[in-house]
Amino acid sequence: MDSYEEIISWMFQQLPVYQNSGSKNYKIDLKKTWSFMNYLESPQETFPCFHIGGTNGKGSTSHMISSILMH
Repeated sequence: MDSYEEIISWMFQQLPVYQNSGSKNYKIDLKKTWSFMNYLESPQETFPCFHIGGTNGKGSTSHMISSILMH
């Protein structure tokens, strides 16, 4: 790899499906999540819990929730 373009092209080939094939793979709803939870017989309803997901801010969010619950 000699050029900037070759390096960038190689880097993008290493990324997950969304970056390679675009927004058609992005699902904005939770249908699959709810389907899976129903398959598991809704364990989230048997105890109080928070599900913290995403790319950034999970640590900050969990610490804030912990602080709120302790008070």
